[in-house]
Amino acid sequence: MSKKQDHVQEYIRNLTPGQQISVRQLAQLLHVSEGVAYRGIQKAKEEGIVSTIPRVGTVRISNESFKKELHYADIVKMIDGVVYSGKDYLEKPLEYFMIGAMEEETMKKFMKPHALMIVGNREYIQLESLKQGMAVLITGGFPPSEGIKAASEYYQFPVIGTNYDTFTVATMINKALGEQKLMQSIIQVKDVKIPVQQTITLEKENTVADYEAICQNQKVIPIVDAQKRVEGLVSEREVKGKPRNTPLGKIMQTKIVFVRNHSNVASVAHLLLWDEFSYLPVVKENGVIDGLVSKEMMLEGIEKRKQNQHLKQKTIFDTLHTILEERMTVDGHLRFAAKVHPGMIHSDGTLAESVLTELIVAVAKRKVQEEYIAHDLQLEELNVHFFKAIPVAAEIELEAKILGMQQNFIKMEVEIYHSKEVVTKAYFVAHIV
Repeated sequence: MSKKQDHVQEYIRNLTPGQQISVRQLAQLLHVSEGVAYRGIQKAKEEGIVSTIPRVGTVRISNESFKKELHYADIVKMIDGVVYSGKDYLEKPLEYFMIGAMEEETMKKFMKPHALMIVGNREYIQLESLKQGMAVLITGGFPPSEGIKAASEYYQFPVIGTNYDTFTVATMINKALGEQKLMQSIIQVKDVKIPVQQTITLEKENTVADYEAICQNQKVIPIVDAQKRVEGLVSEREVKGKPRNTPLGKIMQTKIVFVRNHSNVASVAHLLLWDEFSYLPVVKENGVIDGLVSKEMMLEGIEKRKQNQHLKQKTIFDTLHTILEERMTVDGHLRFAAKVHPGMIHSDGTLAESVLTELIVAVAKRKVQEEYIAHDLQLEELNVHFFKAIPVAAEIELEAKILGMQQNFIKMEVEIYHSKEVVTKAYFVAHIV
């Protein structure tokens, strides 16, 4: 990465959350080209420190790590709760919850540690839950007794209260746990990378001979400074034909792309495929080497996520994919039918463009998987022409056609029919992975 781009990213990191930025503004302020400013903003987006908000623009946001665990403290905020006791234990993780509606003896069989017991003013259940390593959430505005407060401190689990009823609280927590489960299903770079302890590095003063001595174990070697900050990369391509005493600092790649531990595997795989990198260094916030990722690792990560689909919380897009029904036309063409449900529409009662676009991509993927088994698509370019609005409760049909292929790229067309009339047509280019 260039020093100018480093400068741009450092400037963005030092901004206060909420401040707006733009390519032109950064270019003028930091005396860099708009291209450098743009790449700096894109890298900041990957780090999770800026976000583009419709009708607002690009703004600096808080760079908190993605939270993969739900804690009792989160429940307190969510339900506007009161912590009666056990405040020091609110950061313990919450794995699941249960409602204390059974008989006392029966309930014991279902109690497990690191859970949350939602219960009314049933003191026996409250006490037994604390003994079993569970936090207690008392609904209906009932305060706990002094004995329960003392037990909370003794067993080191919080007792929380809320004025909400049990059904409302359970619904809110169930939604939060579902979102947590979804976050856990998203595979990040840190889940698949070569750890830093196993990453071989060299310095600029090392020579081609040093590279050749270790390249059997790792084909791409990060070049680092004395503080272990990445300065470049060396691969077989750079050393080929060079004298064995050539310093690596003279031949290393300096225009390199870094990724972070929390980067999404799918987006990094796209970067590796599109820019034809074989390896990318993983770095910390200060640029210090923290591992290495390869194209193969990213694709394995994507495949692993697919294999775990049954474990994750369903998203709206999963639901859209399941409503597609295969049909054959009279002339033998495969089409996919779907009915427009109320959850898929604008406030004016017509099918939302974003939903229709997702259906288009879903149909295209099914077509490619039919023609080229076990392949997937990474969308590169999409043009959609909306001819007519599609009303709620309408039945539509989608048909995908492959227009051409070149190497790993495919051109496709998708037509959407309503009442036997073409109402939308899409053209796109995608990368087959």
